[in-house]
Amino acid sequence: MKTLKLRKMGMDFYTERQKELSDCGNYRLRAEFTEQQGYKVIADFTTDSCNRLYADALFEDTRDGYCYRYKPLEDAGRKLGAYCLTNILKAVNSVSAEQYDDIQVVE
Repeated sequence: MKTLKLRKMGMDFYTERQKELSDCGNYRLRAEFTEQQGYKVIADFTTDSCNRLYADALFEDTRDGYCYRYKPLEDAGRKLGAYCLTNILKAVNSVSAEQYDDIQVVE
């Protein structure tokens, strides 16, 4: 079983409404993984007032050492809808070299 670790990068939920809408518990969660072509991706998953999932992702091109937007993950996140752990897992698995079965949120 492969576990995707999401690091808390933002503020924990503080309103009851947000706690009811999402199981993420934090307004910004970061994942690091290798995508299908071998690039290392760093992605922050966030939400808005309507509980939609957004991904801000970058990958490092080792040939020139620069980081670039990783649009495939940003597009995948936008299509999935709600900001929840299941949708984050689906978005990552849609572009990742490894397939994850579970998520762990860490400090």
